[in-house]
Amino acid sequence: MSARTRRRQRLDDDAGAVVIWMLGLSLMLLGLGGLTLGVWEVFGDRRELADIADTMAIAAASGIDETLLRDTGQVVIDEDRARDLARSVLARQEGGAALIETAIVEFTLDGIRIELTRDVPLGLIGILSPGGDDVTVTVEAFARPRLLDVP
Repeated sequence: MSARTRRRQRLDDDAGAVVIWMLGLSLMLLGLGGLTLGVWEVFGDRRELADIADTMAIAAASGIDETLLRDTGQVVIDEDRARDLARSVLARQEGGAALIETAIVEFTLDGIRIELTRDVPLGLIGILSPGGDDVTVTVEAFARPRLLDVP
C-alpha cells in the first residue's frame, strides 16, 4: 500500500465529521437563542407589570376622602374610592385584567401597597425543558397620599 493510498483512505474515514460538528453547533445555537428570547420575555413582562403596579398605586393613593380633608385637614384614603381608581387603571391597560394572575390591594397606615403576579410562559425553552413550567413574576408598588404646598 503506497503513502498516497493510505492518505486517501484516512481522508475517507474522516468524511462527514465536519457535518456532524456543524449540526451540533447549530443545535446549541438554537438552544441559546431560545434561552435568550425566554429570558428577555420575562424581563419585559416584569417591567410591564411594574409600570401597571406603579400606576395603580399612584391612582389609588389619590383616592382620598375629600370631605374629611376639607373638614379636618386630615389626609385619609377612602378605600372604596381607591379600589375603584386602581381597577379603572387596570381596565384601561392593553389586555386588561387578563395580564394579571393575582392583584392584591392592601391599605396600610402610611399608604397603599399593590402586588401583581403573572405567570410568563418560557416559549421555546419551555418546550425543551422537562416539565415546561412557567416563570412567576411578582412586583410590588407603594404610594402614599400627600398634599402639595401651594404658594
